[in-house]
Amino acid sequence: EQLSAGELVITEIMQNPDAVSDAYGEWFEIYNASGMDVDLLGMMVYDQGSNSFTVSTTTVISADDFLVFGNNDDLVTNGGVAVDYVFSASELALGNGDDELVLANKSTTIDEVAWDNGATFPDPSGASMSLDEAAYDVVLNDDGSNWCEASVSYGSGDLGTPGDANGSCGGAAPAAIPVSGISGE
Repeated sequence: EQLSAGELVITEIMQNPDAVSDAYGEWFEIYNASGMDVDLLGMMVYDQGSNSFTVSTTTVISADDFLVFGNNDDLVTNGGVAVDYVFSASELALGNGDDELVLANKSTTIDEVAWDNGATFPDPSGASMSLDEAAYDVVLNDDGSNWCEASVSYGSGDLGTPGDANGSCGGAAPAAIPVSGISGE
Protein backbone atom coordinates (compact mmCIF):
# COMPACT_ATOMS: atom_id res chain seq x y z
CA GLU A 1 0.00 0.00 0.00
CA GLN A 2 1.39 3.39 -0.99
CA LEU A 3 1.06 5.99 1.73
CA SER A 4 -0.38 9.39 0.91
CA ALA A 5 0.94 12.76 2.04
CA GLY A 6 0.13 13.32 5.70
CA GLU A 7 -0.47 9.72 6.71
CA LEU A 8 2.82 9.61 8.66
CA VAL A 9 3.97 12.61 10.71
CA ILE A 10 7.47 13.31 12.01
CA THR A 11 6.91 14.11 15.71
CA GLU A 12 10.28 14.06 17.47
CA ILE A 13 13.92 14.45 16.45
CA MET A 14 17.03 13.81 18.57
CA GLN A 15 19.70 15.42 16.43
CA ASN A 16 22.21 16.22 19.19
CA PRO A 17 22.27 13.84 22.17
CA ASP A 18 24.47 14.64 25.19
CA ALA A 19 24.49 11.32 27.08
CA VAL A 20 26.13 9.59 24.10
CA SER A 21 27.76 10.75 20.88
CA ASP A 22 25.71 11.62 17.80
CA ALA A 23 27.17 8.56 16.06
CA TYR A 24 25.44 6.30 18.62
CA GLY A 25 22.40 8.20 19.82
CA GLU A 26 20.58 10.01 17.00
CA TRP A 27 16.94 9.04 16.48
CA PHE A 28 13.63 10.34 15.22
CA GLU A 29 10.03 9.36 15.78
CA ILE A 30 7.03 9.18 13.47
CA TYR A 31 3.31 8.97 14.19
CA ASN A 32 0.86 6.94 12.09
CA ALA A 33 -2.12 9.21 11.33
CA SER A 34 -3.47 6.98 8.54
CA GLY A 35 -6.05 5.15 10.67
CA MET A 36 -4.65 1.74 9.66
CA ASP A 37 -1.64 -0.44 10.37
CA VAL A 38 1.08 0.26 7.78
CA ASP A 39 4.15 -1.67 6.66
CA LEU A 40 6.97 0.81 6.00
CA LEU A 41 8.94 -1.61 3.77
CA GLY A 42 10.27 0.41 0.83
CA MET A 43 9.74 3.84 2.42
CA MET A 44 12.61 6.23 1.69
CA VAL A 45 14.10 8.55 4.30
CA TYR A 46 16.47 11.30 3.22
CA ASP A 47 17.60 14.90 3.57
CA GLN A 48 18.23 17.53 0.89
CA GLY A 49 21.91 16.52 0.80
CA SER A 50 23.36 13.07 0.22
CA ASN A 51 21.97 11.24 3.27
CA SER A 52 19.38 8.53 2.61
CA PHE A 53 18.17 5.04 3.42
CA THR A 54 15.25 2.86 2.40
CA VAL A 55 13.36 0.73 4.93
CA SER A 56 14.56 -2.73 3.89
CA THR A 57 12.62 -5.06 6.20
CA THR A 58 8.97 -5.50 7.11
CA THR A 59 8.38 -2.77 9.71
CA VAL A 60 4.78 -2.32 10.80
CA ILE A 61 3.56 0.79 12.58
CA SER A 62 0.11 0.40 14.12
CA ALA A 63 -2.64 2.95 13.57
CA ASP A 64 -2.35 5.93 15.95
CA ASP A 65 1.00 4.68 17.24
CA PHE A 66 4.63 5.83 17.19
CA LEU A 67 7.74 4.26 15.70
CA VAL A 68 11.35 5.18 16.48
CA PHE A 69 14.12 5.13 13.88
CA GLY A 70 17.64 5.23 15.31
CA ASN A 71 21.24 4.78 14.28
CA ASN A 72 21.87 2.24 17.08
CA ASP A 73 19.51 -0.19 18.85
CA ASP A 74 21.85 -1.09 21.74
CA LEU A 75 20.22 0.44 24.85
CA VAL A 76 23.59 0.50 26.64
CA THR A 77 25.39 2.58 23.99
CA ASN A 78 22.53 4.59 22.43
CA GLY A 79 21.46 6.50 25.53
CA GLY A 80 18.62 4.16 26.44
CA VAL A 81 16.34 4.51 23.40
CA ALA A 82 14.11 1.61 22.37
CA VAL A 83 14.61 1.71 18.58
CA ASP A 84 12.12 0.03 16.23
CA TYR A 85 14.16 0.37 13.01
CA VAL A 86 17.93 0.85 12.75
CA PHE A 87 19.58 2.90 10.02
CA SER A 88 23.31 3.26 9.59
CA ALA A 89 24.93 6.49 10.82
CA SER A 90 26.80 6.50 7.49
CA GLU A 91 23.45 6.52 5.63
CA LEU A 92 21.78 9.31 7.61
CA ALA A 93 23.20 11.83 10.06
CA LEU A 94 20.90 14.42 11.62
CA GLY A 95 22.50 17.85 11.41
CA ASN A 96 22.88 19.55 14.80
CA GLY A 97 22.25 23.05 13.41
CA ASP A 98 20.01 22.74 10.41
CA ASP A 99 18.95 19.82 8.28
CA GLU A 100 15.91 18.18 6.76
CA LEU A 101 14.14 14.89 7.23
CA VAL A 102 11.92 13.61 4.42
CA LEU A 103 9.70 10.51 4.38
CA ALA A 104 8.66 9.44 0.87
CA ASN A 105 7.57 6.60 -1.32
CA LYS A 106 8.18 6.33 -5.05
CA SER A 107 5.57 8.91 -5.99
CA THR A 108 4.79 11.01 -2.90
CA THR A 109 6.45 13.02 -0.14
CA ILE A 110 4.65 11.71 2.95
CA ASP A 111 6.13 14.27 5.38
CA GLU A 112 9.08 16.63 5.58
CA VAL A 113 10.55 18.72 8.38
CA ALA A 114 13.38 21.24 7.96
CA TRP A 115 14.93 22.67 11.12
CA ASP A 116 16.85 25.90 11.04
CA ASN A 117 19.63 26.24 13.64
CA GLY A 118 17.35 27.85 16.21
CA ALA A 119 15.85 30.60 14.02
CA THR A 120 12.30 29.26 14.48
CA PHE A 121 12.84 25.63 15.59
CA PRO A 122 14.37 24.77 18.96
CA ASP A 123 18.10 23.98 18.81
CA PRO A 124 18.67 21.77 21.85
CA SER A 125 21.63 19.72 22.98
CA GLY A 126 20.75 16.69 25.09
CA ALA A 127 17.03 17.08 24.39
CA SER A 128 14.94 16.14 21.41
CA MET A 129 12.98 18.60 19.31
CA SER A 130 9.44 17.67 20.28
CA LEU A 131 6.31 18.46 18.25
CA ASP A 132 3.43 19.77 20.38
CA GLU A 133 0.89 16.98 20.89
CA ALA A 134 -1.82 19.22 19.38
CA ALA A 135 0.21 19.65 16.15
CA TYR A 136 0.52 16.06 14.86
CA ASP A 137 -0.05 17.19 11.30
CA VAL A 138 2.25 17.47 8.25
CA VAL A 139 1.45 21.15 7.78
CA LEU A 140 1.67 22.13 11.45
CA ASN A 141 4.98 20.31 11.90
CA ASP A 142 6.58 22.61 9.28
CA ASP A 143 6.20 25.53 11.72
CA GLY A 144 9.06 25.75 14.22
CA SER A 145 6.82 27.48 16.77
CA ASN A 146 4.92 24.16 17.17
CA TRP A 147 8.13 22.47 18.39
CA CYS A 148 9.90 22.74 21.76
CA GLU A 149 12.72 21.13 23.66
CA ALA A 150 11.65 17.88 25.31
CA SER A 151 11.57 18.04 29.11
CA VAL A 152 11.12 14.39 30.18
CA SER A 153 14.23 12.35 31.00
CA TYR A 154 14.72 8.92 29.45
CA GLY A 155 17.45 6.26 29.52
CA SER A 156 20.88 7.75 30.26
CA GLY A 157 19.55 11.23 31.08
CA ASP A 158 18.85 12.96 27.78
CA LEU A 159 15.36 14.44 27.40
CA GLY A 160 12.66 13.10 25.09
CA THR A 161 9.76 10.69 24.78
CA PRO A 162 10.91 8.22 22.10
CA GLY A 163 8.03 5.90 21.20
CA ASP A 164 5.53 7.77 23.37
CA ALA A 165 3.23 10.74 22.85
CA ASN A 166 4.80 14.16 23.30
CA GLY A 167 3.43 16.66 25.75
CA SER A 168 2.31 20.19 25.11
CA CYS A 169 4.88 22.83 24.27
CA GLY A 170 3.11 25.16 26.68
CA GLY A 171 1.99 27.78 24.17
CA ALA A 172 -1.43 28.33 22.72
CA ALA A 173 -2.77 25.36 20.80
CA PRO A 174 -1.94 25.64 17.11
CA ALA A 175 -4.68 26.88 14.83
CA ALA A 176 -6.42 24.14 12.92
CA ILE A 177 -5.74 23.94 9.20
CA PRO A 178 -8.88 23.65 7.07
CA VAL A 179 -8.98 20.31 5.26
CA SER A 180 -9.06 22.12 1.91
CA GLY A 181 -5.71 23.74 2.79
CA ILE A 182 -3.78 20.48 3.03
CA SER A 183 -1.61 19.68 0.07
CA GLY A 184 1.25 17.35 -0.70
CA GLU A 185 4.20 19.35 0.59
